[in-house]
Amino acid sequence: MSIRNIFTLLRHDLKMSLKGFLVFQLFLAPLSLWLIIYLLFGQMSVGNAKIGLLEQENSLLAKLFSESAQVNRFGSEEGMLNKLEAGKLDMGIILSPGFDENVQSGKEGEMKIYISGSSQLQQRLQAFILLQKGVLLVQGKESVVHISTQPLGSDVIAPWYDRLLPLVVLIAVMMGGIFIPATSLIGDKQRKTLSALLVAPVNTYEIIWSKMLLGGFISFLMGFMILALNQSLSVNTAPLLAVLALVTMSASCFGCIIGYVSMDMKSVTTLTQSLMLLMYAPTILNIFPNIPGWVQKIFPTYYFFSPLLKLSDDSFRSSDAWELAVLFAVLVLLQVFLMLFIKNELHHTNQTVQL
Repeated sequence: MSIRNIFTLLRHDLKMSLKGFLVFQLFLAPLSLWLIIYLLFGQMSVGNAKIGLLEQENSLLAKLFSESAQVNRFGSEEGMLNKLEAGKLDMGIILSPGFDENVQSGKEGEMKIYISGSSQLQQRLQAFILLQKGVLLVQGKESVVHISTQPLGSDVIAPWYDRLLPLVVLIAVMMGGIFIPATSLIGDKQRKTLSALLVAPVNTYEIIWSKMLLGGFISFLMGFMILALNQSLSVNTAPLLAVLALVTMSASCFGCIIGYVSMDMKSVTTLTQSLMLLMYAPTILNIFPNIPGWVQKIFPTYYFFSPLLKLSDDSFRSSDAWELAVLFAVLVLLQVFLMLFIKNELHHTNQTVQL
């Protein structure tokens, strides 16, 4: 294979794709869905306040926050500010050394508070109420009023926005990754340009790789758009983009397989619709918290969005590395299937020519 031929074909396909209306439609669909979900659920998130804490000692205030909110501890003020600016925290609190001792002895205890401009009113109120209770606790005083809330059902209530976001990410990645290479291959078949290209000094593998890179590039831009709108690119940026590239290339490889085995656009649409439930099943199951998490992991597309979201909210841990291994294995497996399809097609073509 010639890399030069691949990128020459890629430039040509990219120009042709940008002239059509399909790319605009593919970008518009997940963007519209994200906007609707954000307007409906993004401003009404249910969940505990996310608080950043920077302190030298294990303050009673910190203990109270840990029991009633989502607390992230930081070793530097800069790290906390980065998370606040990214919208990953509702409040950042810095306690001066010896804060508890100073307050208990009647001295002034210095506390610096940062408020995120993107935090919701509910989370701000919760954080300030906890802050007030915490100060009273440090002073050794009892609150006059005690208010307790008890959610029905699961102890951990995931906001609707967080439950629906994986579906938007997966739609953005899969739509671009499937339809762009598939429609490009179908278009070349119908215009007879695929046969003309094979007469030129390029081979089938170079053509397929150019389509795959085309779908991967547009799918990458679509996924990047949704993650940027969700303010997810300021944390773990390099690993996040690397995983996004793996995901989009996997989706594009799947699109090449669909385009290669289909004869026209109707076949592409029919095949995609028949596989839609299988593709989006893990994100649909994610909406219902009572369904065990292991059920989602049965579906290959679970590994398309799970590492992305874990990296974007900084919840990815070394124990989750196996998800990346599965994602890479899915990409390799799709590549093997695609190459087998091409090899089989070339074998039949050579037999026909010999006859």
